[in-house]
Amino acid sequence: MKGLVAVAAVALLVTGCASVGNDRLAGESEQTIAQKIEVGKTTKADVTRALGSPSSKMFDAQGQEQWMYMHSRASADAVNFIPFAPLFGTSTSGETKQLTVIFDDEGVVSNYLMNSSDSGIKTGVFSN
Repeated sequence: MKGLVAVAAVALLVTGCASVGNDRLAGESEQTIAQKIEVGKTTKADVTRALGSPSSKMFDAQGQEQWMYMHSRASADAVNFIPFAPLFGTSTSGETKQLTVIFDDEGVVSNYLMNSSDSGIKTGVFSN
């Protein structure tokens, strides 16, 4: 019995949880981003101070620079910790956030778009 309790304790400690991307974006929402980024006023330096370095930088067809920030978080669902359940499939849930900031020729924000979506992966009998 003590062995089973020890295995359960280790399973609880080794909970499957992972995140990738810009950690500053993790705590942001559309409302908090709107407080930090003002179209026509906020500069590249302001955005960098607020959010750090972007995940990627690119130029669109009109030559405007775009910065992209991303953050994804995923964790194992509770069903994965039921004995023998993972033999029949697994289930994870999480959230993905993406912020695209577009700058004009002077380096001032001309537009931005914040997306947030729930994500999950289910396999086996849990995929229905």
